[in-house]
Amino acid sequence: MPEGPLPGRPGKLKQSLIKHLMPGRATRIRVLDPGGNPVAGAEVIIAGWGSSKTNSQGCAKLYVPFDFIFALLIKFANHEEVLYEEKLACGETYLYRADAEKTSGRNFILTDESRD
Repeated sequence: MPEGPLPGRPGKLKQSLIKHLMPGRATRIRVLDPGGNPVAGAEVIIAGWGSSKTNSQGCAKLYVPFDFIFALLIKFANHEEVLYEEKLACGETYLYRADAEKTSGRNFILTDESRD
């Protein structure tokens, strides 16, 4: 997966400004471990767009300019999973639940936090 944004995509400065100055436009991904506990310090990478680390509540903020299907990488401790197809929308909050038994081949597993 690329380290940073691809050419033509928002750079780190623009992403940071939007996440901090317009927090309602930031997409949030809350990372939970297999036991359902928030994971602080997990890295969430959206392929070609950028990355963010989770805070103490397990929440990472990323800038997604439009609704689309993205590939993500989520990693923490000894856990790493590539999510090849996840639908993300600007300003929404999603839950990622790690599965200790299955760390590959899962698609569309992020859930809308407001529906949980």
